[in-house]
Amino acid sequence: MYHWYLKKKTRELFDRLADDDYEALLALATPDITHTFAGDTPFGGTRRGVPALRRWFEHLFALLTRRKFQVNSVVVKGGPWRTQVAVEWSGVFHTADGQTYNNQGTDVMELRWGRLVGVRVYHDTATVAAVFTRLASSGYSDASPPVSY
Repeated sequence: MYHWYLKKKTRELFDRLADDDYEALLALATPDITHTFAGDTPFGGTRRGVPALRRWFEHLFALLTRRKFQVNSVVVKGGPWRTQVAVEWSGVFHTADGQTYNNQGTDVMELRWGRLVGVRVYHDTATVAAVFTRLASSGYSDASPPVSY
């Protein structure tokens, strides 16, 4: 029952992210959450803590103005004291310059007693880098690395 519930909630979280609601994810996070996003882009690297993750989402949503996720699979492992959730997704993203791109990836989340302590995002980093290089060359200064949160 616990794994079924987490699979359902995970799909709902991705729907909420697509609807501009990252606060739903932040509400589950511990104060010292660690978030790692693969790649050498303004969004790449590791940030710690809810305030840093909130700033990351604000920045991301300013450049990726619309997002649509298709959750392909959710795998849950472990008990409530230490749970890992792996989410395989594909998505269509609309950028600030009005173009779209597709990407796919896997998010690995770690929970302890229902609280989110870590998220690692693995995706097609070459595609993301190309999109942000294009945005930066079009005058979107927020699309150029490095950015600190």
